[in-house]
Amino acid sequence: MTDASTDDTERGDSSSESTVYHVTSVDDMEEGDRLLVDIDGQSLAIFRGSEEFYAISNYCQHQGGPMCKGRMLNPLDSTKSKDAWELSQDSDVPTVACPWHGWEYELETGEHVAPTKYNLPTYDTIVEDGELYVEV
Repeated sequence: MTDASTDDTERGDSSSESTVYHVTSVDDMEEGDRLLVDIDGQSLAIFRGSEEFYAISNYCQHQGGPMCKGRMLNPLDSTKSKDAWELSQDSDVPTVACPWHGWEYELETGEHVAPTKYNLPTYDTIVEDGELYVEV
C-alpha cells in the first residue's frame, strides 16, 4: 500500500474541510491500472480508466472485500425484444466488481448497481502538471 503525501499547495475554496493529497505521477498508471493508497488511515482504491482517474473506498459494503483487486468493467444493460432478452454493455459507466462476491459499483459515483443503499464513498481526483492528487 502506498502512503499518499499531503500537498502544501492551496487549491480551491479554503473554507472547505477537505485536503488534497499527492498520489502518484500520471505516467506511472496506464489504463486499467489500480493503486491502493493509505490516506490518514483511510484505505482508498485508485483506478485509471481510459480518460479519467477514480478514487473509491477500498472496502466493499457487502463484506469488506478489497475493491482494489476487483475487475474494472462496464455494467450490462438488458432489454427485452419480442422474443428474447438482449444484453449490452454501457460503455459510458465504468464499474468495479468486488473480487469476493461480485458486487458492482460505479467508479464515478460509488453507487451500487442494484440497491443504492450500499453505495461506496468516492473522492475527487485532480490531475495537475502530470501528477495525480486525491481530495479527501
